[in-house]
Amino acid sequence: MSDYLLDIETISLESIVGRVLCIVIHEIDSGKVLTFKGENEKQLLTDFWNSIDNFSNIITFNGDFFDIPFLVLRSIVNSVKVKKINSIDLRKIVNSYYLHEDEYRKGSLRTWATILGMRVETHDSSQMSGLYAIGDWDSIEKHCHEDVSICLLLWNRVKECGLI
Repeated sequence: MSDYLLDIETISLESIVGRVLCIVIHEIDSGKVLTFKGENEKQLLTDFWNSIDNFSNIITFNGDFFDIPFLVLRSIVNSVKVKKINSIDLRKIVNSYYLHEDEYRKGSLRTWATILGMRVETHDSSQMSGLYAIGDWDSIEKHCHEDVSICLLLWNRVKECGLI
């Protein structure tokens, strides 16, 4: 079983009408990074689920509320077989959700990039539908990779602080 950092880019925040544009996973132990992107959503979802092991640890930032439900629902829409995973949501950890649930606690992944000293160079997620409309797949992929890099820094920091 492996630990994977995961980020997705979508055309909408609404999974029923939206679609997945890009998925990036980074296998922590090997450092191997895989990217799935393109017009054929069913194929990229199939390729993603086939690339991970059952019960892998999937590490995200806000993935319990967005990325994972979005991937599962879009897989159902596209009739793609999913695998069982174990989710570790870094946003829950850094906001101490395991101690209390405060819906007003904020903090974006980009905020954490600044805190961790990483310069953010790509568009934010709100720009993905516009980038998709003009066919700028390279910018979509670059942003997704950048988010995974921020997650890796944050993952290392929470481990260093004894939270994992």
